[in-house]
Amino acid sequence: MDSVFGNGIPVFGGIFQSYNIEDLIGYGVAILLFLGGIFMVLMIVWGWLRMIVSGWQDGNIKPAVQTIKNAIFGIIIIIMIVFILPWLGSLIGVSVDQYVGPTAVFTRIQEISSMLLDNTIQISPFASDTSSFPDDLSSDSSF
Repeated sequence: MDSVFGNGIPVFGGIFQSYNIEDLIGYGVAILLFLGGIFMVLMIVWGWLRMIVSGWQDGNIKPAVQTIKNAIFGIIIIIMIVFILPWLGSLIGVSVDQYVGPTAVFTRIQEISSMLLDNTIQISPFASDTSSFPDDLSSDSSF
């Protein structure tokens, strides 16, 4: 049974195996930054939809524009966290690069997505393994 701290507590059906606390912090930061980025993009779309539905009237369009501005500000904050915080940490002698550096964040997001999507969704339309498809469907006796 997969666990977080090796004490038998199952986590997400074995997606997260036994990791140390640094790995858990790194994965947590990566997930939060990823979800924050998705939320900001959805807020931009929401503001755009509010702008369209408002009929372009000045009183109704201001809240939509403010929503878009806030979402863009949120994206800027996320970019600053990923790219500037490691640099600031190195200036003051704190190693945060393993948690919020661009390489660490993008690598962990890729690892999580490969764990979640492994053997369930094939992304490439040109799969190398086509053995499950018969060459000629008319000769298939299962019909």
